[in-house]
Amino acid sequence: MLSLILAAMAVPAAADKIVGSVMIVRHGDRTAKSADKTVLTPIGEQEQYEQGSFFHSRYFNTSSDFHIEGLNSTYQASQIAASVPNSAVLQNSQLAFLQALYPPISTLSDDGEATVLGSSLSNGTDDASPLDGYQYVTIQGVDEETPDAIWIEGASSCPAATNASKSYYDSDEFKKLNESTYDFYQGLYDLLGGGVPKSKLNYKNAYTVYDYYLVNMIHNQTFYDNVKDHGETYMKVKTLQDQLSKALNYNSSNPDTYIAGKTLGGKVLSALNETKTTGEPFLTLMHASYSTFYSLFGALDLFSVDDATFTGLVNYASAAAFELIEKDDGSQYVQFSFRNGTESTTNSTASQPSPPLTAYRVLGSDDTHMDYDSFVSELKKVAITDLSSWCSACSATLDMCIPYSQDYLTAKAHDFKFSTNNLTLAGAGGIGAGVTLGVCAIVGGLVFLFLRRRRQGSTVSDASSDITHIQSANKSEMSQV
Repeated sequence: MLSLILAAMAVPAAADKIVGSVMIVRHGDRTAKSADKTVLTPIGEQEQYEQGSFFHSRYFNTSSDFHIEGLNSTYQASQIAASVPNSAVLQNSQLAFLQALYPPISTLSDDGEATVLGSSLSNGTDDASPLDGYQYVTIQGVDEETPDAIWIEGASSCPAATNASKSYYDSDEFKKLNESTYDFYQGLYDLLGGGVPKSKLNYKNAYTVYDYYLVNMIHNQTFYDNVKDHGETYMKVKTLQDQLSKALNYNSSNPDTYIAGKTLGGKVLSALNETKTTGEPFLTLMHASYSTFYSLFGALDLFSVDDATFTGLVNYASAAAFELIEKDDGSQYVQFSFRNGTESTTNSTASQPSPPLTAYRVLGSDDTHMDYDSFVSELKKVAITDLSSWCSACSATLDMCIPYSQDYLTAKAHDFKFSTNNLTLAGAGGIGAGVTLGVCAIVGGLVFLFLRRRRQGSTVSDASSDITHIQSANKSEMSQV
């Protein structure tokens, strides 16, 4: 119990300082996924804003014990790397988060490092941006099926991950639960107001049922009034969803189920290494979906640490942070912390007040403070750190994976073998052209010499006649003397 209390504080030692952080945040509240168009709701925006405010207070405020030295409260492009998949819900979530992480300049009077580049004018006055100094933070939108996409959505376009996930439907566990819970799910039809077809009221669609239940409980007054006295039913719907979603995104006996967590782990390694070796960016920010969190927790071995916490679907706007912390002797360690939602998140589901940022042991460590080198060594054992490895693990056939496919490598090997024995195909073509030109040059040269010799022959004959004539004349002159 004491260890959990201390962990909940997520506090480095007094003399230690945070030098950088990698944050992964779930999107905020949204409309139902079953709807034609899923959008971030005002509640979702508020959840993100609150989470951004939390981390602003932690990292930017100079009076905070977790303040990152050198991190400016006014946006500097080199100090933060923010990326997000090209999804409206995820992108708007990140924008709302960043609005609070970098609030308007006029609100930064308590932050010691709030400086505005280019605000001073030649007439001695200062100018401000619109909306009280609103800050425009650049984010990198990541397209699907591109090399950058694998880091945040490693299971997307990954056949191996898809097949591994679907294999759960063939398991005895799934078959038993799908059968034993059938009557329970069918009995939800009237409670849900017919919003979910009976054909989809089963364990296989546990997430769809839960999502519909949750979204309408938050946004539909009539629905809420109908279900508010059915707390046990809601908890069973949620528990079954938790079990299904975890199984689809993490199975310890089938590593392909958590490829998304492996690639995200690779991104964490590269981001921390960049901060450690170059000093920037101080912050790396990514927004992701719930399934990615399940896979990440599996890759970090967090289910063996606190299965009850991490099996549950993470709340909207939940945030995980990998903090790089430096001791007074210059050595560094990594601390993983997780905050399950925000005050708005928990209020919307009538559960608990503002959740804490809690530190957890990862990768088999016996301490929440894991030596940097040990952290890197252990995470590398499971992480996917480059595109080639992802393509291979996924058996992916995307265009970007062609250079790493077996057919391509085999063809390249044959080409190399030919080049080592003789020439590459390109070289052979060049030599062929060169030989042709050479033959033409030789033939042309022979013709030229032949014609030149004929001309020289005629000239020599004429010259010989002239010399004979001169010699005859000289003889005549000599006889006259």
